[in-house]
Amino acid sequence: MVPNKSPQQEPDASPFDMTAERLAARLGLTAREYLDQQVYRLRNSEFPTPECITPDEVMEYTLGEFPQCRGEHVKGCSFCAAMLRSVPPDPGLLEEFRQRAREVAEAVPRVQEGARAWYSAWLRPAVVSVAVLAGCLLILIPNGRVVHSPPVPPLPGPQHESQRSATDEPDGLPTAHGAAVQGPSSAGRDSGNQTALVPKATIGSRADKPEGRAGRAGAPVSDVIVSDGRGDKISKRAGGRPRDAHTSDGMSIFHYLDGHQRVEVERADHSRIVAERGGRGGYVERPFSFRGHEFAIRTYYRDGNTSERYYGQYTYRGQRLSYYTPASYFRPEFYGWAYNPWVAPVPYAWDWGRSPWYGYYGYYFRPYPVYASASLWLTDYMISQSLAAAYRGSSEAAAQAAPPPQAAPLTPEVKEMIAEEVKRQIALENHEAQAAQVAVPDPTSSSVQRMLTDNVRHVFLVGHELDVVNSKGNECAVGQGDTLQLVGPPPPDSQVASLLVLSSKGGVECRRNDTISVQIGDLQEMQNHMRAMIDAGLAELRAGRDSGGLPTMAALSQGEPVKAGFTAEAPPPDPNVSTELAQQYNAGLVAEQQVLARSSETKASELFRAQAPPPAEPAEIAMGQSIDDVVAALGQPIRIVDLATKKIYVYKDMKITFKDGKVSDVQYERRTLWHLRPSATSPSRTSG
Repeated sequence: MVPNKSPQQEPDASPFDMTAERLAARLGLTAREYLDQQVYRLRNSEFPTPECITPDEVMEYTLGEFPQCRGEHVKGCSFCAAMLRSVPPDPGLLEEFRQRAREVAEAVPRVQEGARAWYSAWLRPAVVSVAVLAGCLLILIPNGRVVHSPPVPPLPGPQHESQRSATDEPDGLPTAHGAAVQGPSSAGRDSGNQTALVPKATIGSRADKPEGRAGRAGAPVSDVIVSDGRGDKISKRAGGRPRDAHTSDGMSIFHYLDGHQRVEVERADHSRIVAERGGRGGYVERPFSFRGHEFAIRTYYRDGNTSERYYGQYTYRGQRLSYYTPASYFRPEFYGWAYNPWVAPVPYAWDWGRSPWYGYYGYYFRPYPVYASASLWLTDYMISQSLAAAYRGSSEAAAQAAPPPQAAPLTPEVKEMIAEEVKRQIALENHEAQAAQVAVPDPTSSSVQRMLTDNVRHVFLVGHELDVVNSKGNECAVGQGDTLQLVGPPPPDSQVASLLVLSSKGGVECRRNDTISVQIGDLQEMQNHMRAMIDAGLAELRAGRDSGGLPTMAALSQGEPVKAGFTAEAPPPDPNVSTELAQQYNAGLVAEQQVLARSSETKASELFRAQAPPPAEPAEIAMGQSIDDVVAALGQPIRIVDLATKKIYVYKDMKITFKDGKVSDVQYERRTLWHLRPSATSPSRTSG
């Protein structure tokens, strides 16, 4: 048991106790709490194994004599790899160690020549080994003084689409979780990838965007009606329920399988509004230009809170897309700390353990009890944020007690795949950060294009609801918190990619192992969602709010993030976003009802014209015709006027006079479809 006293209170405290108290004080813990935490880590750590490298091998590594056969173990062991990446130790620490060694040497009398030989043969290697391990420990202990962090590996480059094959595998050494770390490449700038930054003249134009709802690639349409003369279009599902409507003035209204609606419109100033869930969520997007390149700022609104994000604009495969561009970047040391594994797993308790959303989605998601790296913590952070948003947006979730049928929860293997994708996105942001103030992020590197062309089966965390079609032609949904994996690169001329469903919350959602078709624009929005969530999580880690004992690095708290250059030209966030979203949502529903009414009239008119019998030939009335002839042609009159010498038959539009039983006169009051044919023997006479 270690007493919780400071070195000043206990002059005779051992160096061990003093060090424990010093490290505990940095975390706001008592010495005992700190030591209990370290004991827990040691007991639950998988390091070292019998195959792990020894102190002698660490020294051999520093001397360049590391056995090549041991390199295979290092490739698959995150702990050994982290130790070797930390050699040699920080120059400042090494010089401090050398200075102390000199002081000790000056205080010790000269040894005899034989003793010196013994020192060279036996003691010196031991001292070097201890020095190397001491440097490693000082660097690797997560709660100690950390002044160095392993760098982030360079990004892999995308391939030209004509160079890919189904058997291509990523080059490079595997990382701690088995994913490849590849070398840099300039192939991403190959014009064959069909990517271009959007020129200023085309900002806001979505003429090149495929018509129809995003995420409905190949969706079955049971009934398509075009309203007469206006250009409105509406599609319906089986049973007559609307799927989506598109008005002639550019407004689109989407109805999803889970029951919620989404309204999108692009306004005359090229700003864009996306409103959903009764206008309580969505964003307003406004374009701006920076150094000849086009960007957009989105002001998001949800549950009474606003936030803003920035996006670059580019064209890929005939579609205008928006890719996430961070407003600021962290220091390279911080990205290195976030990318690489920690020295030992760290227990952590989230503050949402009793939240309603977690109580509902507990069947689908369980957080890790301990975390061995920031990527694993960020994985649970992203999933929890997505599921909390899904719960707030669903009125059914709060009332439904049992899990939906056919749910496919997140497995440890799937979460490990998400963590690997998090590391790739951290590496991407570290790459962008190197020129954040002077250069514009390259869409061939920073957008979903890289993910479609680097021969990696990337994993996507769904950020908003989509209706898609599986390989059997059936419509199903994917929602926030679901996980998809890219099956392979899409064909060069395709705007749709095939993905495998890894996890699903059940109900109307697609089943696990379904292969679905997703538009590339929706994949871009999924990458945008992941990057935004990762940035938010990194900001939490850097700020140290509610760290719960997670490793921290004192050096990382120094220096502010670097603002991206394009933010200086960005317009301010939209101050009226909540009002605009509510108004646009209501306007969309009204417009849809008008389209439905017009399309129903058009459909009814077409149906009537198709089923109505052809019009009869006009009846002909001739002078001299008998009463029976007229009644046969026109039917019985409304009334008959008998004047003894003549009779008058009154019809709706005309009066016919008979003398001696023959037609002698015809008078028509308004319009008539009847023609008076003169008799061959009597002249015709009409009056009107």
